[in-house]
Amino acid sequence: RFSEAPVVTNARKRRTREHVLAGLAINFLERLALRCGWAVDPVRTDYGIDAMLFTYAPDGSIESGVVWIQSKASDAPEYGRNRRHVGVRCDTRDIRAWLDEPLPVILVIYDGRREQAFWLTFTASSRVSGSSRQRYGCGSRSVTGSRSTRSGDFSG
Repeated sequence: RFSEAPVVTNARKRRTREHVLAGLAINFLERLALRCGWAVDPVRTDYGIDAMLFTYAPDGSIESGVVWIQSKASDAPEYGRNRRHVGVRCDTRDIRAWLDEPLPVILVIYDGRREQAFWLTFTASSRVSGSSRQRYGCGSRSVTGSRSTRSGDFSG
């Protein structure tokens, strides 16, 4: 005979604001890419990469390679004094993996309240210290969903 399980209130998992923000960040990137005639494919298993960006030439033919994207989303990002820069902490293991990629990895910081994103490109020339967490600043390269975006222009 089976015994009855005790009734537990709030036993279901909850969708947190962090989960919603993560989805909004990818959706924001997808919309920008579509305006450029490009495609964003979210990565189902996240190990430091959230999406792949596929670019296309003006005639619609696919271009070689893929751009990897890691997004960080917040309702209250760490803005600098002039609010033109935003900071983010990243695990050094992720950064080292991004630097090993043959093509750049774009780190996108999404502000959920403002519906604005900032981006920073990691290439082999980016510097990494030995600490386990790194703080990076992104600035002057912001994009907003309300601005029109030309093909090939993510600089906003």
